[in-house]
Amino acid sequence: MNKVIFAALVAMLPFHSQASIFHEGLYAGVELNEQRSHINGIYDSNHSTGLYGGLNLNESVALEAGYHSFDLNGSGLWGDTKVLSFAPVMSFPLNANVATYLKFGLASVTRNVRGKSAYDHQHGFGYMAQAGIKASLSRGIVMRVGYHYLETKYHHSYYHYPFNTERSGLAMGLQFQF
Repeated sequence: MNKVIFAALVAMLPFHSQASIFHEGLYAGVELNEQRSHINGIYDSNHSTGLYGGLNLNESVALEAGYHSFDLNGSGLWGDTKVLSFAPVMSFPLNANVATYLKFGLASVTRNVRGKSAYDHQHGFGYMAQAGIKASLSRGIVMRVGYHYLETKYHHSYYHYPFNTERSGLAMGLQFQF
């Protein structure tokens, strides 16, 4: 994992291009997350894939919506989870090509769980946060590396009792600006 992080950071070094990450307008991106989950006493590590899009209002503020999908495989349970999120994104420039960013917003989560002679469909709401660094690779292409956190309160669809889940880990993505 340390080699992947190092390679991503080296790839983000500015290449003295005239491209800037501070471009007003629309953007879309793809993201891959490595994460650890804690769900009602079950610990799991997995990957998720995601799509996101947003609008850069200026060089410091953007509004972003995202969709992520990941699998649950642990302690005899399996299933899938879908996350829709909406968050404002704050950017803090380090130079013309590199910035740190912070986003904090709302998440709607749907999960289907199978195993141990059970099937359950759950829906919950929560919050998400992500902090990291982004750098321009070329004109209109930005790479992001960050740490993400998602906490959700579910309402069990059959037994009607609430429980919390937490997910966190490394997020890497490519963003295309229009």
